[in-house]
Amino acid sequence: MKFGLRSSNSDIACVKALDTESVDNDGNKPDQVPYGLLSYRVKVPQYGAKATIKIFLSKPAPKNAKWVFYDSLNGWQDFSEHVVFNDTRTKITVEVKDGGYGDNDHTENKIIVDPSGIGIFDDSSSDTSGGGGGCFITTIVPW
Repeated sequence: MKFGLRSSNSDIACVKALDTESVDNDGNKPDQVPYGLLSYRVKVPQYGAKATIKIFLSKPAPKNAKWVFYDSLNGWQDFSEHVVFNDTRTKITVEVKDGGYGDNDHTENKIIVDPSGIGIFDDSSSDTSGGGGGCFITTIVPW
């Protein structure tokens, strides 16, 4: 699976892949995180600003997939409230807020740190078409 990222209202300063084994598994961890986590650092123009990140996928996300966020203080979270998948499930629009939702450092400092990714919970629909098995992130492409 390849990922591309773009933001029109912030600067994406750093992107890296995280294996879910490198984070705490307490809390509401999804049953599957098929591509690991995508961790990015975003710079916003003012304290407390929101950033919109568009994530482009090389293959459609499974129909039962949700976008999940890993918070070092609060554990795993279903982040669906701040995410929109397009109709073909190849583009995900994520909104994060400096010091608020989606910011793992919990500080209004013009920097948003967001470790998140595709998560599947067993109680979701059983249709996983478009998935990629147990493959980890192959490539992250700047967009």
